[in-house]
Amino acid sequence: MALPEGILEAVKKYPGIDVTWDDAEIDKQLTSIATFGMKFLDGKAGAALDYTKEEMPRQLLLEYCKYSRNGMLDRFMINYIPFLADLKVGNGGAYGETATV
Repeated sequence: MALPEGILEAVKKYPGIDVTWDDAEIDKQLTSIATFGMKFLDGKAGAALDYTKEEMPRQLLLEYCKYSRNGMLDRFMINYIPFLADLKVGNGGAYGETATV
């Protein structure tokens, strides 16, 4: 899975990550983290999400990357449970099929 245009740059600039220099190894690491994050969030949503728009999926991806890079992915799961559930509802997943929005 390739990262959408501009995602790596957004991840690098995101508060808590703040990579302002060029480093191929860091780019590779952040690309890997973002790829895992997109797969995780797509799985939670039950659909492929659009991470190029300034909307919740992009925000969650950037937060996922920050938490993962800082070795706190378990805290991401705890802090963002309601938002992850909203992805399911917002994309017609198991909960969204019966929800009235």
